[in-house]
Amino acid sequence: MRRRPHHITTIELLLKGDQEIVEIYRRAQLIWKETLRKGKKLSQRDFATLVHDSENEFIALCRDKYLGCEVMGISGIGQFYSTRQTVRTMSNPRKAREIWFAMCEGRVHQETLNAASGIASMYGISLR
Repeated sequence: MRRRPHHITTIELLLKGDQEIVEIYRRAQLIWKETLRKGKKLSQRDFATLVHDSENEFIALCRDKYLGCEVMGISGIGQFYSTRQTVRTMSNPRKAREIWFAMCEGRVHQETLNAASGIASMYGISLR
């Protein structure tokens, strides 16, 4: 995957029919699942460090800083919301805020925060 200059890369790739981006998001969910599993018994500060450290996994997965940050932010917050509410897909704003605060406290890249904030805005929610 060649280097892309800005965020919104995901949408561009989807519009071009890029199948790799679908696999990237599938694998991103696995990274988050493992991060959340490890973070269950950690203090807020240690969880923030864990989230910060996982940012490198997203960048490595995407082989691109900007895309990695975008995928991390979108999948981190977006996993807790759905436009089609069912018992299985109920929104979990508390969990989304935990991720958001961990991203902020863990000092992830600004591009990750921008993507997380952007997806929250698309769902019409405030993380603050």
